[in-house]
Amino acid sequence: MSFQIACGTCEYCKKKWSSMCDKTNNSSMMANMYGHRDAGFFGYGHLTGGWPGGQAEYVRVPFGEVNCLKIPEGVSGELARGRSDLTRDRR
Repeated sequence: MSFQIACGTCEYCKKKWSSMCDKTNNSSMMANMYGHRDAGFFGYGHLTGGWPGGQAEYVRVPFGEVNCLKIPEGVSGELARGRSDLTRDRR
């Protein structure tokens, strides 16, 4: 699972720019500082939506059908742990 949170339906998500999702971070602080908002991110505080988690043992996953990735057959749990893009692993 990625640290970023994407809705899967906004203009940015449809373009595969999920780190710019405009539905998962309602931080007025970020909008005022940068003129726009990035997506919400787990464990990064209020600037990126205030979503707890990051590396927690348990976390509520909003838009789980978008943000949780299936681990491919043959990939060990150890290799998959902490990875959000298994297709790029070249080990």
